[in-house]
Amino acid sequence: MWSWIAYCFSSVATLMRCSARDRVFIFSNPPLLPFAAWLCSLVRGYRYSVMVYDIYPDILPGMGLLRPNHPLIRVWRWFNKQAYERAFAVLTLGDMMACSLAKQFNPARTAAGTVLVSRPWVNTALIRPRLKAENPFALQNGLLGKVTVLYSGNMGATHDMETILEAARLMETETAVEFLLVGAGEGYPAIQAAAKGLVNVRVLPWQPPELLPYVCAAAEIALVTLRPGIEMCSFPSKTAFALSAGSAVICLTEAPSDLADVILRNGCGIVVRPGDPRNLAQSVMRLVQDRGFLEECRIRARATAEAFFTSEMNIAVMIAGLPTPIGG
Repeated sequence: MWSWIAYCFSSVATLMRCSARDRVFIFSNPPLLPFAAWLCSLVRGYRYSVMVYDIYPDILPGMGLLRPNHPLIRVWRWFNKQAYERAFAVLTLGDMMACSLAKQFNPARTAAGTVLVSRPWVNTALIRPRLKAENPFALQNGLLGKVTVLYSGNMGATHDMETILEAARLMETETAVEFLLVGAGEGYPAIQAAAKGLVNVRVLPWQPPELLPYVCAAAEIALVTLRPGIEMCSFPSKTAFALSAGSAVICLTEAPSDLADVILRNGCGIVVRPGDPRNLAQSVMRLVQDRGFLEECRIRARATAEAFFTSEMNIAVMIAGLPTPIGG
């Protein structure tokens, strides 16, 4: 919260230099920033658009941090309504998220007239399937000869890492499978400590950016997680990278959600309920033992990335959501 407030205050200095002829695009990280943009626009007269990554305040009751009727939630919703309805356009990451967001304000009051959907994009030319035997990251880390199950990303409060670790514990005798957890976050030290006793789990910190294409492509199976209660409020961007790399995706999420819909509708993998490590372990083994199914999921994953998550397609939506300058 402190970092959110500090960033918003520093942003006000920039926003107050804007004029009516400027076009302002706000990203909702931090989620308080749309409020600052709205208040400054009342003074400076500029038009702005908002890209909503995680839907606040809905995510707070979903995580069990506040009651749905808490006064802070009600005040936050009022501010959201003012900020969003004055915007030229409001955008978010998925169709179901757009429906959730539209409950907070009247999209018809914006110039766009609806909530626009710009999915997380990925450079599909850079993040692509690669032969494991020619992958320097896989070679350096001894990943050949095993099926690699990869979790790559933040290890924070909204990520169900406990289920992954328990599933790995249940699969310790499956020597053909290795779990690779790459990332950082508030949960990283605990995950690193818990993994020390597991022979089939390796935990690595963030890798250099130039290795990202090879890290993504090193896995036959990728894991994406969302804790229960926030599935309609968030869409993990790591999904786009896993799909583009041609990994079969096992997502831990409640359904319905945009994450589950992408995986199931396009046949890219398997959906598992969070907190069910036995089902996760069984799902991993289903892919490992049925190589035909695994390869079909991998092919469909790459096709899904090319159909829905390219940078060209989704940046075009964002450009369409740019405000037009007032008076020109």
